[in-house]
Amino acid sequence: RDDVTAAAAATATTASPAPTTSQPSAAVPAAPAASPAVPGERIPLTRLQRTVAKRMAESKPGAPHFYLQRDVDVTALIAIR
Repeated sequence: RDDVTAAAAATATTASPAPTTSQPSAAVPAAPAASPAVPGERIPLTRLQRTVAKRMAESKPGAPHFYLQRDVDVTALIAIR
């Protein structure tokens, strides 16, 4: 146990933090603009946006839905107002 504790302490004191860079990684593509620069311009969806849209469209038919409508006579309530 002492050897593990000593190794962990030595690693913690000699380990240096990872160097930070001010430039973004080339592996991460830049996010598209939030709104088109020109009205009516279409911006392609990212892979994540396409996946979310596809799964949302798939979930609608698979889940049971029901809608309620209610008619209420509030003329007396409006008269009080």
